[in-house]
Amino acid sequence: MPSPFFFQNILTRKPKFNKYSFLFDGVNEYIDIDNVKTALASTTVGTWTVWVKPLAISNMVLIGFGDTDANSLIQINPYTDFLIYCTCINAGTTQWQVKTTNAAISNGVWVHIGLVQDGVSPVIYINGVAVALTWLYTTNKTIWFNNIAGLDNGRIGSRSFNNGGNVLFVNGNIDEVGFFNTNLSAAQNLEIYNSGKPKNLLAHSASTNLVSYFRMGDRDTFDGTNWTLYDKKGTNNGTSANMESGDLSVVVP
Repeated sequence: MPSPFFFQNILTRKPKFNKYSFLFDGVNEYIDIDNVKTALASTTVGTWTVWVKPLAISNMVLIGFGDTDANSLIQINPYTDFLIYCTCINAGTTQWQVKTTNAAISNGVWVHIGLVQDGVSPVIYINGVAVALTWLYTTNKTIWFNNIAGLDNGRIGSRSFNNGGNVLFVNGNIDEVGFFNTNLSAAQNLEIYNSGKPKNLLAHSASTNLVSYFRMGDRDTFDGTNWTLYDKKGTNNGTSANMESGDLSVVVP
């Protein structure tokens, strides 16, 4: 018979913090976060944080803020060479584009990605560590939301850019997406990675600078047609497109 301590441990055990992610099919599924674009519009520095487990790496966009017809964007973009690319275009001119020097992502493996714009130059963090970068464009490495005219669209799992519609869909799981209005330090990025178990961003040391936070399934709701992704920090809720109830996944980091 189990000891009394066995039952006491069950009764006192804390519920698992992160139970769900969303699974994207790589065909037409994405999350509309246009309201986050509005909330970040005046920022000159910032940090994006996202967990991803790709099933089949292709040219795909994890997070993208674009325009309808002004040829401007900011995005995080894994590519078929297993590198992570981050790009900023303003009115048709690429302001900066940088990629990880070494492979940073692989099929079937969770990875945490942080993009930090510190007002001097973007930095990419992989699993909490700033990695070596290769620069492809360096027109103006300080550009961020406040310097870009015409951003209309925010997306998780795709991008919508310059009359191109929604394209470059993710095939795989995405979890725990957050946006800060400050450039997080190396220690603060490592805090999010948390040894491979996502940190609750509401309890992060920079939570006062957290603008929007999407748990990607945890306590989100499906109305029979669309998911509503509740912004756990702000009021910038997201809405799914072309996703089903079965896209709620128990596969988590």
